[in-house]
Amino acid sequence: MIIVYEHDGVVVVSTILLGEVNIDNYITLAEIPREPIESWYIEDGEIKIDQQKLIEFNRQNMPTLSPIQFDQKLDQSGLYDAVQDLIKTDRQLSIAYNRAIFFSRTDPFIEQARIALSLTDEQVDEMWTS
Repeated sequence: MIIVYEHDGVVVVSTILLGEVNIDNYITLAEIPREPIESWYIEDGEIKIDQQKLIEFNRQNMPTLSPIQFDQKLDQSGLYDAVQDLIKTDRQLSIAYNRAIFFSRTDPFIEQARIALSLTDEQVDEMWTS
């Protein structure tokens, strides 16, 4: 039997093979949801999915990009020139961009550039995964 319960605000999945269950307020599942456990919460005896946590989890698990891949994605999205102009005006961004050995979707550089270029998170996600 698969059981799910919350412990210190975190959803836990466990199996019970033998004996009594010594956990209060658990639910049983026939099958586990496909969404990552990091996005689950329990409400009214059911597993629900926190969409914001799911989005954050997916962003954290997007692939890293090499500098060449990153520049190609920027070019394909029509953002290459805008990023080049941006890093000319901000020394810290220029250092982060030019010295990077890889780019992660959740890097502070990406967030700073996103804001400076007035892009939404969804636009950056689309560029990253296209």
